[in-house]
Amino acid sequence: MGLSNDERLESILEFLIKNYTGNLIIDADFLNILSKMDLNILKERKCNIILTPHLKEFSRLCNKEIEEIKKDSLNLVREFANKYNVTVLLKGHTTIISNEQMIYLVTTGTPGMATAGSGDILDRILTGLLAYQEFNLLTIAAAVHLNGLAGILASKENTDIAMIASDTISKIKEAIKIIRES
Repeated sequence: MGLSNDERLESILEFLIKNYTGNLIIDADFLNILSKMDLNILKERKCNIILTPHLKEFSRLCNKEIEEIKKDSLNLVREFANKYNVTVLLKGHTTIISNEQMIYLVTTGTPGMATAGSGDILDRILTGLLAYQEFNLLTIAAAVHLNGLAGILASKENTDIAMIASDTISKIKEAIKIIRES
């Protein structure tokens, strides 16, 4: 996140994919770098990979126009996940999470979360949950739900127009309490 498109980063990403054995979340600048590489490298992975693109980033990855993706997003996300044996988390008003076995749709969130830094928050929530929960689609969907619920709570306090990413962070604790109580 926030690394720019330095050409040397491609070799770092390649090294991580081929050698790292943990959970690897690829977002933002690394998604842009990955989209310029031979995606078959993903098949050489030793780690669990989660790609977290928004529509434009997914468009670059799958070489399809945004309008085409919007018309058939469920199938395109599932096909991509199957082809490369990765988990894809397509961020949007309904977030689509897919691996080669199943799909989850998560609808929590608010338009106010479409702001700089919101993806970073989701990545950190994912990292936190995956640090002590098994790597599976349900854990990933739970992270997306928690992030969206915190965003909804932040929106109620700050409005979706005035929200910034740190507003969502401030509501994570409250969102966890709500989830635990329900």
